[in-house]
Amino acid sequence: SLITSSYFAPRYFDITDNPMFYGELDVEEFQVGDIKIVLSVYSPNKVHTAAEIKGVVEKMMQAQKTYLGDVNSTPRYDIYLYLSDGSEGSPKGFGALEHHTSTVVVLQEDMPFDALAESMVDVVSHEFFHIVTPLSVHSEDVHYFDYNQPTFSKHLWMYEGVTEYFATLFQVDQGLVDNQEFYGDILQKIQTAKNMNDSMSFTEMSENVLDEPYAPQYYNVYMKGALIGMCIDIIMREESNGQRGILSLMKELSNKYGKNKPFEDDQLIEEITAMTYPSVGEFLNTHVVGGTPIDYNVYFEKVGLMMAEGKVQTNYIQNGGELIFAPNQQTMKLPFSEAVKNNSFWADNGVQPGDVMKTVNGEAFSFMTAQKILTDMYMWKPGKEVEIVIDRDGTEYTIKTKLTQSYTTGKMLTENPDATKEQKEIRQAWLKG
Repeated sequence: SLITSSYFAPRYFDITDNPMFYGELDVEEFQVGDIKIVLSVYSPNKVHTAAEIKGVVEKMMQAQKTYLGDVNSTPRYDIYLYLSDGSEGSPKGFGALEHHTSTVVVLQEDMPFDALAESMVDVVSHEFFHIVTPLSVHSEDVHYFDYNQPTFSKHLWMYEGVTEYFATLFQVDQGLVDNQEFYGDILQKIQTAKNMNDSMSFTEMSENVLDEPYAPQYYNVYMKGALIGMCIDIIMREESNGQRGILSLMKELSNKYGKNKPFEDDQLIEEITAMTYPSVGEFLNTHVVGGTPIDYNVYFEKVGLMMAEGKVQTNYIQNGGELIFAPNQQTMKLPFSEAVKNNSFWADNGVQPGDVMKTVNGEAFSFMTAQKILTDMYMWKPGKEVEIVIDRDGTEYTIKTKLTQSYTTGKMLTENPDATKEQKEIRQAWLKG
């Protein structure tokens, strides 16, 4: 039977900010503090259910709410999860898009549940933290957005960067990951940010993010932007003997402004400086307004961390950010590079430099399919069954196995055994509030 639904919106913003999800949906609800969470899942082949996903998301969001404390900026929050089976007409891009009181997530339906669960924690935790900023703390550019002649805020470092930092930090704060896993996530952001323009003014990039040469740098708001949040957090912990951090700053800004009162874009850094410490203002003006690259070791030293060489976890297509393939434009093949020798999964399975993958789980591997297959491989998690046909100088052999965690040798961020009592206390306040 045909069902017609009618909606009234007082302004255009309410249309753009409230996505609609129609279909044969599997729905679960739960309560996080005073916020009602509604999880709606579309899995066309019924591979995953809302009930099993609810267990993961509810645990995560309860931890987020505990971390946030008394932040209650919305009575209801919706999560719309579309699991794409790759068929014609289904979404091909994966990720999430936040709205003020909801988020739309698109992931692959054929993901193993453990991989899906990890992706949901990483993606949804980021989007949910947007209830702090920009929902509760935002500029006039956001509040009075002009769809005909748009202007953009200078502060993506806060909207996206601090949000991403919260999504990383809360996991160690609430015991969802251990300290070393958290340090690994931070180091990965540093390594990724190094591949971007490290001397570009973040406020200038943010204000002109749709234009060249700024647009290609947008991804850095999730990398260096999060690291900016980390540095401010550590500065505030040091200055306050562990009593204040960037979460307390965001709460103070939220109390002053809230969702119905925007701040003046050009006044924010001056205001943050007045609310915190001169050292915070100096950092922002030097590394966010200015283009001076950040020496992260300065901030790690404050919390008794150091860089060292060691065995570090990696994925199945990279070693610490370095791709383990060497594309050959003449042969139009993507053989493994020398780096494969230092990736434990492939090395343990006998793969050598120059070997070429012919098929991955039955799908032909070529220049045309490489982007999709390598993206899939990047998402692989230990425990997944895989079958890869390898070509070595015309001779084929098959790797059919269950994935084990892959490791490589590289730089790792670790706790300095000679850290002082003060450094340890600041670290404890930083990681555990």
